Amino acid sequence: MSWASELVYVTSVMAALGAPKGLDAREVTCMAQNIVHEASRREPRIGMAAIAHVMVNRRESPKFPNTICRVLRDGVKAGGFPRVFGRCAFTWKCDTRPDHTPQGARFRDAIAVSVDVIAGRIEDPTAGAVYYYNPSVVGDRGPRWERNGHAVRIRTARF
Repeated sequence: MSWASELVYVTSVMAALGAPKGLDAREVTCMAQNIVHEASRREPRIGMAAIAHVMVNRRESPKFPNTICRVLRDGVKAGGFPRVFGRCAFTWKCDTRPDHTPQGARFRDAIAVSVDVIAGRIEDPTAGAVYYYNPSVVGDRGPRWERNGHAVRIRTARF
């Protein structure tokens, strides 16, 4: 699905959800895409919200880009290539696979969580985290910030 088609789809789902007026469908789309790619298929709503809140926390931090879509693309070279694994904020943006976002119930759930997080309807379960990782993917040693004991655990992820 093209970006324009995806944006139309997200806008229609937002309308069906009764999303507050003024929410930017582009920002909701970027956040929902990231949730779909970063969360496991069985991730509960709190896990999806945690991923979304990391994006919001980055947007609010002066150390990161100031929009959700720019946060999503942080580290991706102009034009999307060359992609260098490990340099992107979110691994799926640099894994060299197409960035196709699957449609269906999972994407609709991600849109709903995105709307609720951006609208301030879901509290931040990450205590303000701007990073996260999954030990089953990267190993138990984890990043420096996690070894300092500042991580919040939500299911398999550390924030």
